[in-house]
Amino acid sequence: MVKKGKNLSKIYSIIGIVVVLVLLCLIVFCVSGDNSGINKKITEAPTEVTTQIVTEVSTSQTGTRPSQQATQKPTATATAGTEKPTMSVEIIDNINNNNSHSQPTAPPTQPNAVPTEAPTQMPTEDAAVQLNELISESGYTAEQIYSMGINQLVVVDSFGTQADVYLFSNSDGLWKDEDIKCGGFVGKAGVAEKNAEGDKITPKGLYSIGDAFYTHSQPSTWLNAFKITENTYWVDDPKSSMYNQKVEGEQNKDWDSAEHMIDYNDYRYGFTINYNTNPIIAGKGSAIFMHCGNAPTAGCIAVSENDMLRYLDKLSASKNPHILIF
Repeated sequence: MVKKGKNLSKIYSIIGIVVVLVLLCLIVFCVSGDNSGINKKITEAPTEVTTQIVTEVSTSQTGTRPSQQATQKPTATATAGTEKPTMSVEIIDNINNNNSHSQPTAPPTQPNAVPTEAPTQMPTEDAAVQLNELISESGYTAEQIYSMGINQLVVVDSFGTQADVYLFSNSDGLWKDEDIKCGGFVGKAGVAEKNAEGDKITPKGLYSIGDAFYTHSQPSTWLNAFKITENTYWVDDPKSSMYNQKVEGEQNKDWDSAEHMIDYNDYRYGFTINYNTNPIIAGKGSAIFMHCGNAPTAGCIAVSENDMLRYLDKLSASKNPHILIF
């Protein structure tokens, strides 16, 4: 029994050694295998981490899988690229539509806005009252003026060498102010009874209006009109048979003095005043006009060119126009 027990001990020892050797082999194999796995993980780690980060970010923002996001992005970009111009046009259209409602191209006329053509007729009563007052100041009466069949009246209300100039028109017995009142000038010696040629006085009184005249383009007017040329003269020599008359040319010249009308820039537009015409009294004054100008005159009435054109545009030979100077 003792011998048998010794043999068993030897067997167990051998088995233990074999087990130990097997375990050692397994440990060596596992260690070499783990090292290769670690090396593999180390080399692959950046790619996996990057992929994981991208995947997690994409998934958290869109809720779609990475593969789906990759395929959807180009489509979304292309769609945005085609839709953006359309959206911009729509926005612009909306802005334009809003502006067209809030700021119309042609704003409505305000209640107090001045119309393109200002009304030329004040209330008849006011125009008549104003005209009667001016006539009274001139020394005439309204009855005298109205009885002459005058349907247009230029009124020159002077003060010193200056004046206020008005135009009134009568239609079917109703007088209206033509609303073209303006400032002007009279003779350097003012307005008074004119007695001599060259006294620089603008003659006081009521006179009919004659022809319009011009030096370049014909103005808009209902008066008869003539163009001043190189041959147009107005004779102011009291000894001439043509005194206080317009003459074309010098073929029948019998004067020593006459206005060569084209030499006067102020005569570019104007009209004649029939002062000392019926009859013509030698030496009592000649060439009395209303013309352009911005200074006292030698006996005429001067207004700005713009105002002169406005008066010519209104005046009509058919309305028996007159001018009242005082």
